[in-house]
Amino acid sequence: MRKFWNITQKNFVSSLIITGLVYLIGLILNLIFVYGILGGLHDIPVFPLASTMSLISVAMFWIISGPFTVKKYFTLAISMSTTRENYILTELFQTVLGSLILYILCLLLFQLENGILIPLCYSDFPRTLELPFFTTLFGSFSSGIFWVLAFAAITLGIRLFLGSLLIRFGGIIYWVLWGIWMCASIFLSSMDSEALASWEHNIDYAGSLLHGHFIPLLCCAAGMIISCIGVCLLKKQDVRYI
Repeated sequence: MRKFWNITQKNFVSSLIITGLVYLIGLILNLIFVYGILGGLHDIPVFPLASTMSLISVAMFWIISGPFTVKKYFTLAISMSTTRENYILTELFQTVLGSLILYILCLLLFQLENGILIPLCYSDFPRTLELPFFTTLFGSFSSGIFWVLAFAAITLGIRLFLGSLLIRFGGIIYWVLWGIWMCASIFLSSMDSEALASWEHNIDYAGSLLHGHFIPLLCCAAGMIISCIGVCLLKKQDVRYI
């Protein structure tokens, strides 16, 4: 299990490196955009581009690479005489710990950009653009913990569920998911404005009842259900399918 832990933590280090590189690219692009394109428009608020790009990149990398990591290292874990139960527990521990560390990293990067770099580099601009999402995500510790758990649950569910399907069926499963995504997109685009407004009203009402934690709690529930399905599939996974 220790060898397996040493191997799989390379993905986490890679996500940290990607986050840092994307953050630097975001800072450079923001400088070019603000002073190169909007040099004379000092009444426009500055957008925290680096924090946004790094947050999106680390989330996408952590989610997209997860199923491939499970597909690659499930065989390795079994070949090292690791039981399926220990492998799943290791995935759970790494996902929750990784989500917490990446959240803290994104929080620090956001505070660095929004609290120091933007006032320092853009002192001629009157204000920073306030984003409700960042306020919700980093505004309070309790709200942040809910989102960390939601991200960990969704990530774990995607890792275990899609990873098990990749092991059994191969890359064709992504074409199936693409078809499902397209059908869902067509269905949502065909809904009229009144139906969408009704859905938004219901979500806002549920969020008010749960003090604004409806969406992260919903993500936690969905992630736990998908994770349970993935666990069942991995426990029944025959090594000869790999």
